[in-house]
Amino acid sequence: MSGDLAANVQENDFTQNLEGIQNIGRQTIEEAQQMYAYFKQNDPHWNETKANNVKKCAILVASKSVVLHTVEGEEIKGDMLSLSQIIKISSDSDMNSMIHQLKEFISIVKIPEPLSHDIHRTIQSFAMSLLIYKKFQEIWKTINFQGDVDYIHQIFHTAWLLLITARAYLLGRNGDIFHCGCLIIGVLHLVLTNLPNSVSVNMNASALPYLCSLLQAQADQALPWIEKLSHFIVQMRDQGFIKYKGNHQTARIFAENVINFNITSLGAYYQKSMNLDDFDERDLSGPTNKIATPMKNRMGLTPFTRRGIVKKGVNGKTLNWDENENKIDIHSNLNEIPAQSSPFVVPPTPMTSAMEMNSWLSNVLDENLDYQLREICKKLSPDISEEIEIRLERQSNTIEDLFTQRGVISINGNDRGCLVQYFDSIDGMMAPSASKSNHKVQEVKKLYKCYLIKMIKEEMSKEELENVLLVMKNDAFHQSLYACCLESILYAYSVTSISFEDVLHFTHVLPFEFWKQINKFGKIDSTMPLQLKRHFKEIEIKILSHLGWKEDSPVYGVIKQVISNNESCDINHKSFQMYFRRFLSQAAQKILDLTNAINAPEHVKEKIWSSLKYLLSEKTEILINRHLDQLILCTIYGVCKLSECPMNFKTLMEKYSSFYNEEEGLFNHVYIDTGRYEDIIKFYNKIYIPSMKDKLKTNCFMEMPRIGQLCPESPLRAVIPTTQFAQPTLGLSVPRSPIRSPFLTPRTKALFAVSESPSHNSCLNINFPQKSSRELDFNKNGPTKKLKVLAQIFDKSKGESIGTPTLKKE
Repeated sequence: MSGDLAANVQENDFTQNLEGIQNIGRQTIEEAQQMYAYFKQNDPHWNETKANNVKKCAILVASKSVVLHTVEGEEIKGDMLSLSQIIKISSDSDMNSMIHQLKEFISIVKIPEPLSHDIHRTIQSFAMSLLIYKKFQEIWKTINFQGDVDYIHQIFHTAWLLLITARAYLLGRNGDIFHCGCLIIGVLHLVLTNLPNSVSVNMNASALPYLCSLLQAQADQALPWIEKLSHFIVQMRDQGFIKYKGNHQTARIFAENVINFNITSLGAYYQKSMNLDDFDERDLSGPTNKIATPMKNRMGLTPFTRRGIVKKGVNGKTLNWDENENKIDIHSNLNEIPAQSSPFVVPPTPMTSAMEMNSWLSNVLDENLDYQLREICKKLSPDISEEIEIRLERQSNTIEDLFTQRGVISINGNDRGCLVQYFDSIDGMMAPSASKSNHKVQEVKKLYKCYLIKMIKEEMSKEELENVLLVMKNDAFHQSLYACCLESILYAYSVTSISFEDVLHFTHVLPFEFWKQINKFGKIDSTMPLQLKRHFKEIEIKILSHLGWKEDSPVYGVIKQVISNNESCDINHKSFQMYFRRFLSQAAQKILDLTNAINAPEHVKEKIWSSLKYLLSEKTEILINRHLDQLILCTIYGVCKLSECPMNFKTLMEKYSSFYNEEEGLFNHVYIDTGRYEDIIKFYNKIYIPSMKDKLKTNCFMEMPRIGQLCPESPLRAVIPTTQFAQPTLGLSVPRSPIRSPFLTPRTKALFAVSESPSHNSCLNINFPQKSSRELDFNKNGPTKKLKVLAQIFDKSKGESIGTPTLKKE
């Protein structure tokens, strides 16, 4: 960070309104001042209401990055400041707003990757805790306790302390959503079965079935946690951290004469588990932190910690912190009114989704899979089973190492042995073996065997055994199937530290091969949860859009064969045919969505569709390494610029962002050539216009498309499937002309995008060279063609009467 920049910020200005600042090291304060000044200068939406939170963010990052020296000369990384200490250094110690500000802070102040990873982990940890609290609070309100309000609030606070303490000690704060959901059931079951006489509830069923129905869990999934929690409370009682009234080991821990002691003691016991990077979850249930969708109009940190794309404007029970700024009134147009979710389909929350996913896994992962696989492989070849096991073990070892590196832990809700980590002795329990394999890796292996058995059975019912055996010896088939199973397990446990691109990389699978597998993967099991099928649909869109159009993709390979007139080209293979059909359907849907948003007339929509088909067929090279949406936006802009509905890129990008969750760099990181990326305006002017200006100006007709599979004759709406996808993407590069005039031709000048660059640092301002010669005018409209019926009406030479035109019934 520049020292000159820090000099512009006075120290007393930085420390204003901050309490306890004297306890923070001088070096940390100086580094934080520099970051604060940099953020303030580069934030386009800066206002003074952000000041205190930005200062705290700067102190947090600086406290992790400074290097201190001991008197012996040894280096110590970090200032040993806790997150809770930093949050509370100002009077407005709002944990929520600071954590949300932190996300914006690290997007503007560029920090090194290891430190950036730690900050992102802090943000994700907060989102996870808030999600758990919201679910706990939601179920508590659903139960509808009756009695003294203050006493019920004490019980709630005690139950929350018990939940976060058990989570900290039994799961190490790293438990996935499913295990946290089981722990919530365990705590609430304890509450409902040990209520004081002065508090009552109205339930139609007993406690366990009732709670399981609220979280879509199974009783056998929750029972181990109820027992585990009971043992945990006994251990805390033996060590003097909790009291309860009665002879039963967990009876009446909420009794009036012990509840205050338990609240204080549980809070102290929880505090012992906290590290410097942990924020205090006790504050969530405090009187000043009633979490009721608190982050309006702030940069969004979604609490949705599941893998995959987070949809905008989701209605229903799913948390949504984005406020709809479009006010709907009597004057609104139809397309301005957002479509509502079906009242018969309740969108699942992350926790209920996790519980449903785990129920599916417990039903699918049969313990007898090894025997079933051996028996069915005997029908194919005596050696095939051993080959599968060797291949599977090799792949699993790689993934286990990856899980270790990315912190994907193996603690299981059914593993009682993890209690040994926190208590000196527990009767009748053995510590878990240090060599015990990660149970998530074991579940990947089981899921792989399960689906392999299903696929072998299905193929054997349709194909000859020789053909099935060829498939079973195909490495690409096994790798892509394993990748699908791995992605399913990562989604089920909401693992976000391993991306989909990481899955492809570590399983050595090309995106196109993965795409071919998921079509079978989603159909082979009718019990697969709907949210997992949707997740794979999102992945399919990602592959159709841009991952499948990389230079190493088989799609690009077959495109090069067509361009070079290779007679052995296999572009007519059914897998490529299906890929192109789905790709075109996705492109057509995106065009229709965006053109509807800008109220483009039908003939303009068709011209945009025609222009994009021309690009895909005749200028296919422009797709490689780029994103389909970038090309769609450029085509809409170019066609509209020459039509009666001119549009600027800023409006287009705003419309796009309001509809879709754009991928990082979609507007500001567009591939130009090897090693060079620029924003979408520069790409449009430098690459798109030279390739497409003739088509956009003349709308020339293609008698014989170069790649017919990418240029169907169908109109726009005929290509859109009845079941719509979600969102697409795509990419390629185009050769430059070796000769370029310093003057822009009339067609190029008419199409050029001037002074619209989305870059913060520079805008593209073009001074067009003036030419004295007369320019051709392409803007004059020709004679208007009369409608046939009107021509007949006004034709006086015809004597017979003309009937009234009628609409034909389709």
